[in-house]
Amino acid sequence: MRQTPRLFCYQVYWLTIMQIRAQYRGALSGFVITSLNPLLNYGMQSFVFFHILKIQMHNYLLFFAASLLPWLFIKQSLIISSSVFETCKEIIVTYHINPLAIVISRVIEAFITFIVSYMFILLLLGFNSSFSFIHFFIIPISFFLLFMGIFSMAFLAAILNAIWRDVKFILPMFLSLSFWATPVFYPIHFVPEKFQLFFELNPFYIFVNLIRSTLYSYSSATYELAVMKVLIVNTIFILLTFIIWRQKRNDIFLRM
Repeated sequence: MRQTPRLFCYQVYWLTIMQIRAQYRGALSGFVITSLNPLLNYGMQSFVFFHILKIQMHNYLLFFAASLLPWLFIKQSLIISSSVFETCKEIIVTYHINPLAIVISRVIEAFITFIVSYMFILLLLGFNSSFSFIHFFIIPISFFLLFMGIFSMAFLAAILNAIWRDVKFILPMFLSLSFWATPVFYPIHFVPEKFQLFFELNPFYIFVNLIRSTLYSYSSATYELAVMKVLIVNTIFILLTFIIWRQKRNDIFLRM
């Protein structure tokens, strides 16, 4: 059934509202606790890496915040979106809901937590000395590019899990390993030179580095390069997801 853009947006809106209500059951405390979870992760891990492992670099707390929170957003979005064809099977079949709308609503839910957590972190850290008015313009751009990229990844994960049911079990393990292979708590120059190209081609690092270039080490040259890399990665994943979806969607619906 062909849907109009207005109907699609309406579905996304109500799916997001319903998901948030179901998740927190109308309790403000539930939302606050969920939003504090990334902050607790940040507090504990920054203590370990900064005070125990003694990673020394300028303004490390902001460096780590600009890396860990987008990583947590990536991880949460991929995990909660990977099984939507299973968990939302009856909604898709009965009410003719576009699976794309369900995935977007899941990513929006994770994105809201990401933004709220970032606001807390920036307030706690008092921004930093290099924060300027230009950031009010580039932060929305960076966050939008991050959202689009992770949405395409999340939808691809949902498609692959609908084809191979083991994906939802492999994905959390893969993401846990990827955390250590992604320069989140350490800068890329800590990596031996012979391995740096492998790390720089890591799409997770490309997204993390975009936010890091926005909030921690902004300069027009580094930011433009980070945006260009993200645009390339986004284009690849959007095209790949679109091609696989066009080829496999009939098989996926037949299995439901």
